[in-house]
Amino acid sequence: MKKRTVTTGCGQGTVFGDLMEEIDSIKLRDDVTLTEDALHALLDAVRRHEAIYKEAGAVHGCALAKNSASHSAASPEILYFVEDVGRHNAVDAIAGQMWLDGVDGSDKIFYTTGRLTSEMVIKAAQMQIPFLVSRSGLTKMGHEIAAKLGITMIGRAAGGKHYLLFTGKHRFRKTVAACQRVDLFISFPSERGMLSSVTGLILAGGKGSRMGGVDKGLQTFRGKRLVDHVYERFAPQVGGIIINANQNHEEYKTFGVRVVSDAIGEHAGPLAGLHAGMSVSKRPFLASVPCDSPFLPTDLIERLHKRIDETGAELAVAKTGNQPHPVFSLVRRGVLDHL
Repeated sequence: MKKRTVTTGCGQGTVFGDLMEEIDSIKLRDDVTLTEDALHALLDAVRRHEAIYKEAGAVHGCALAKNSASHSAASPEILYFVEDVGRHNAVDAIAGQMWLDGVDGSDKIFYTTGRLTSEMVIKAAQMQIPFLVSRSGLTKMGHEIAAKLGITMIGRAAGGKHYLLFTGKHRFRKTVAACQRVDLFISFPSERGMLSSVTGLILAGGKGSRMGGVDKGLQTFRGKRLVDHVYERFAPQVGGIIINANQNHEEYKTFGVRVVSDAIGEHAGPLAGLHAGMSVSKRPFLASVPCDSPFLPTDLIERLHKRIDETGAELAVAKTGNQPHPVFSLVRRGVLDHL
């Protein structure tokens, strides 16, 4: 082609031309940093902008923000915010506005609600943006390209104090000593085939009777809520997360995931939570863990899945010695009919 035309879209989009051909020539700045406080401030600011999503849902949002680590502002200033049914449409709208306004992206932060795919990483790099943040996960190719470019890529950043730092950690500055860096445990569907077949369910629907009626998941432990510890360890092991809660829904929605209440009775116990999660999950397996398990093993689902493969059983549960722990389980979705 004498004149190359590039079009993009979600799912059914077509790309004419080789988006990879410019990768080797892209050099991102290494003299800029992003602090943990600035990241949390950005996430708070984005939530205030998501007008269409709050009213109707079913849209993606993208934002370009100034970096408070490089400017005098106390928190990142959002320069552009776009919501659209297609995440690529939102990205392209911001890229076009940057070009029209002559905005330099070399010290900016790009936020998206969509997955961190290879196309999203390439577009951020083409805009010379060194920081890419998403409340969703990533793909294997997205991670490989981000690592090659050295872009600082952060996922699962939906609010609270949790996030996953995937690449470019040399630009990131942690400001909360109690938080544990979690960029060392990354899983991909191609490397662990069972990942995309499992929905994770965090059980937070209990009464907390033994703790005086408090919501256990929201209690603080080592500087973070218990549910934050669980989410950080659980999310890399599964293809998606659902939270079962019968109170404080807005608190749990800060993760950017679906929150469901019991459909059987009221505070009927873990089986009711399992039923609620399994009723909305579409994946073949559902893995459950309680919201008050901050030391959840990072290979738990892999081990449970291995036992199901070996035995052909309908479910597997964790066990310590002779003591089973049914709330730590991996269950085939067909079990729903028996609950």
